[in-house]
This record gives sequence, structure tokens and C-alpha cells, in this order.
Amino acid sequence: MMILSLSINGQNFSPYTQWTGLEVNVQKGENYTISAELSNIKLIGDGWQFFINNPKLVYPAQIAIFDNSNNIVLNGKISPGNVIYGVDYVIISIELDNVSEFTRKVEGKLAEDSWFETANVVISPKDNHIIILGVIGLLSLVYQYFNEVQTIAALASGLPTNPGGAIPLALHIAYLALLIVTIHSLIGELLKILPHIEKLKAQRLGTLLLKFANYAGFTVSYPAVLDNVWIVGGTPVDYEAGEVFLLAKQLTNTYIYVVGNEIKFINNNDSIDSSFQRAYEFEYKLNYNERARREIITLTRDTADSYCIDLPSAVEIVRKPVTVGYKRVDLPYAPATRAGKLKGMQILDAIMPAINFLYGGVNFSNNYQNFIKVEREFFQRKLVYASDINNVSDDNSYTLLNSIVLPNYSNQPILKIYENVKIPFNLQDFLTLHTQGWKGVRELRWHVFSEFCEITYQVKESNDEIESIRIV
Repeated sequence: MMILSLSINGQNFSPYTQWTGLEVNVQKGENYTISAELSNIKLIGDGWQFFINNPKLVYPAQIAIFDNSNNIVLNGKISPGNVIYGVDYVIISIELDNVSEFTRKVEGKLAEDSWFETANVVISPKDNHIIILGVIGLLSLVYQYFNEVQTIAALASGLPTNPGGAIPLALHIAYLALLIVTIHSLIGELLKILPHIEKLKAQRLGTLLLKFANYAGFTVSYPAVLDNVWIVGGTPVDYEAGEVFLLAKQLTNTYIYVVGNEIKFINNNDSIDSSFQRAYEFEYKLNYNERARREIITLTRDTADSYCIDLPSAVEIVRKPVTVGYKRVDLPYAPATRAGKLKGMQILDAIMPAINFLYGGVNFSNNYQNFIKVEREFFQRKLVYASDINNVSDDNSYTLLNSIVLPNYSNQPILKIYENVKIPFNLQDFLTLHTQGWKGVRELRWHVFSEFCEITYQVKESNDEIESIRIV
């Protein structure tokens, strides 16, 4: 019989040939995660004494399990809630994955300011009537300004021969000063409603995953396409680690599993490897009851930005009527519009030299057309598909849905589900599935010294049965 030994925080304990109730449990849970636990390990003697002598043990405690040749076969952690004390024994359960450890380290962690790049965002009110009236008013004031300058110059040149001219000259100067103040104030108000560029925070979704993972001491292998997905807007307090990882999982229809210090994204619809398709029972069911007749994956329509109201923002998948039900995935981000050629820009270009002369410090890039555009300064954060956030395409929202969301949700195969079946199983099988992130496994229970495990797994039966697909 295989002999296993155990160490806690580097301290070794006597080998045990009988670990009472030793059982591995794997469970696919909510929120796109899967967890593995080694439960009901009963420790006596020096193992029990260790916990008695260390009431203030720092958790999570590091666990390593060794085989006959002193090779580490399992690593894990225990938390204080997973220790049960008996009269002369303790029963512990070991977390074999690091999902909970990753969660402990990053849950609630907010992004840091240095993690972001800068997106040039054109703020362009959609209603141009106020802008036109403001520009007309400004031109009228500028016209009066130059008239007053000419009048004052004429009066000033006639002072020696017209002593009584001092009073009207003073009034003209006062009026000119009032005009200057009014023009300056009107320009300031116009600049708030004229198309202008704000430099806002933005970052690739893939980069944010890396930043949060590295902060917690982990690496992450994520779908490469997420390097072309940008989040634009908000401040660092709007970017929380759990929400960022959830967005990545929702976009790609994946779950995460943490092996050692590596976070892996694994497809929800993967089949278990053929080498494990060895159930003695031949009964299975097809997963029609899990498949929605209609499935909608949608971005948020930003009511503060009417430019995005008519943009493609959702994928609708309708399957053949053998399935029933409705499923919806809401992504709390809005699509984004490329600026293009803005209406009224000719007027803005014409008066910009005068505005700079009188007001100073106003600039508008000639390359604004490839920036994203919003109606007002405060808007729902945007989800943008682009290799460069300052060079976006007209169809970026369609491309986001068509190249990422659609293939990950419409290619959901019909699956055979082998439920609670027994297969031959050993430690090497466990390690293989553990390294793969339990691909194709839904549940697993295995007594470590048993030659069989009880498992629920999935195998692809046929392709998705799609009736229609729309991007709307």
C-alpha cells in the first residue's frame, strides 16, 4: 500500500498507512470557478499535538503531502474553518487549488493609478443649436470689440484738439474692458460645450488581469483576444479585481482554476480527455435541460451617451425548439462610437486661432477622428475592441461581439453527461486532471486509497443546434 506523509508549514509528521476517511472532492461551482478539496484527514499523535501546541497558527497554513520516495504529490492550504478538534485527534480539510487563496489576496483590491494608459476621448454634445447660438454671440461680441478698439484709437488721436473727449474715451475704455471680460467668460462656457478632448484612463482587459494576478503573486494564462479589449473611463476605484476577472470569464464563457501560482481560463464546454472516458456504466443523458432556447449576451445601453444607443450591443442566439428557457448575461459596460468627422468642426477650426489669441491654451488634435466620442463628460465605462485605444474603428462594437462573444456562446456543443459513474482511478490520474484544471469534470469524489473514483463528466456529442443568430 502507498504510504503518504504530511508536512505543515515545513514541519514533517510521521507517515500514515491509514488516513481515516481521506477523500478528494472536486466541485464546479457558481461564478465560473471550480474547486478541489482533500477532506476528512484524521491526524493523531504528533499531528494532533502540532495543532494543540500552535493555537495561534498563522493561516492559511501550507500543506505538502509526500509519497514513499519523499516526492511531493500534493500541495495545498488549510484555513482555520477547516480544522475540527477531537479529544486526541484533529480532522482537517485541505484546499488543493489556490482559487480561494487568490480570492483572499485580491478580492476587493482596487486598481492602481500607474496601471492605466491614456485614452483621448472626444466630448461632443449632440445638440449643436446651443453651440451655433454661442458662436454667433461670440462673433457679435468680437465684432463689437474691434469696433471699440477703432473708436478708442480715433478718440485717442484727437485728444489735443478735443478736450471734452476725455469723458467719452473713458466710457469706451470701460465698455471695451467689459467686452473683454464677457468674451473671455463666453469662451469659457463655449469650451464646455464645444467638441474637445479629455484624457481619460483606459487599459486592456488582459493587462488588468496580469496586474491583479501579479499583485497577488500569481501568473495568469488568459485568452489572447482579451488584449484587444479595452475598458475606458472611470477612476481606479471603479476597477475591482473580482469584477475584472468576472468580465473576462463572461466574455469568453470560461471558468478559472488555479494550479500552484498559475491562474488558468478553461472552456466550460470542454470534454474530459478520452483517456478518462472509461466508465463501466454506459448510461448518460444529454444536457438539453441546461441549454437555453434563447440566450442573450448584452452590453449596457448608456442613456447618458446617445451616440451609443444605436450601436450593436447584444448577441441573440436562438436554438432549435428542442430546448426551452431563456438565459441572459449582462455586461455592465457600454459600446463606444468612433468620433469620425464632427459636425460644426469647420466653424471650430475657423475660430480656434481667435480663441487661442484671446483665451490661450486651447488645443484640438487634427487626429481626433479615430478617437472614441461621447456626448458628455460623465458616461458609463466603455468596452472597446481595438489594438490601439487612440485608433479605433467604426465597427469596433460589432467586432467585439462578433469575434469574442458570439463564437464563445454559439459554439456550445450538445454534451453527454455521465453522472456519478465509477472509473478506475489512481494518484497519477488525479494529478493529471488537477494540472488540466479539471477539464470536462463536473464533480469527483475519490478515497485516496481506493482504486476507483465516483465522477460526473462531460463528453461532446454533437455541435450546437442553432436556429438563428443576431447581433443587435
